[in-house]
Amino acid sequence: MLPYAVADMEDYLKFYREVIIPFGGKVYPKAAISKRNEWLVENCDLLVAYVTRGTGGAAAALKKAVRSGKSFCLLDRGDLPE
Repeated sequence: MLPYAVADMEDYLKFYREVIIPFGGKVYPKAAISKRNEWLVENCDLLVAYVTRGTGGAAAALKKAVRSGKSFCLLDRGDLPE
């Protein structure tokens, strides 16, 4: 899941079966990551998030998931591989 198309898209396609770019890349680049996160929350059944502070994109996505009644799994540092 990318917020917008990148120059080395062929490299992504070598490693992944599919690359999703919500809105077809028709979002202003500075807003693309926030819009991508909103799209993820709206289109997921379960949000898995790693949030280290109360502000920022991951925190906003988690707050939107909670407000929307979505199921979520909040990872903490102990859940991450070394």
